[in-house]
Amino acid sequence: MAASKNTIRVWTEVPKKEAIAYEGITPGMLVERLSSTSVKKHASDGAAAYPFLIAEEDELQGKEITDAYTAADQIFFMAPLRGDLVMVLLADGENVADGDLLASSGDGLFVKAAGGDIPLCRAMEAKNLSATANTTNEHILVEVL
Repeated sequence: MAASKNTIRVWTEVPKKEAIAYEGITPGMLVERLSSTSVKKHASDGAAAYPFLIAEEDELQGKEITDAYTAADQIFFMAPLRGDLVMVLLADGENVADGDLLASSGDGLFVKAAGGDIPLCRAMEAKNLSATANTTNEHILVEVL
């Protein structure tokens, strides 16, 4: 399945939500609420993320999925449902096959689920970042579990 690389929202009908970014956040990161008005990067390595919240790009300002929010920015995010397709930010160094389960890395990024990790989504494409020399995270298409 070819995914659009220009948007986090690939196949979902959930509404956009808004809050204030507590820290720098890149679209595709897993976020969690600090309060009713602010969000931060999901900070629990391998833990559950309920609700599953993903930062989206600020398309209203012409921003792309690589344009990060800074602290105190108004941020858009969504709570996709089971079966929805979204682009998430995979941590550099990961080697993921189509069908692998992904979990939180504890810094807003996603990693291949291991041992006691709680899987949050399933990779819908393969992505090998284990040999990248520039240490950049990349977006990957996933299905929400």
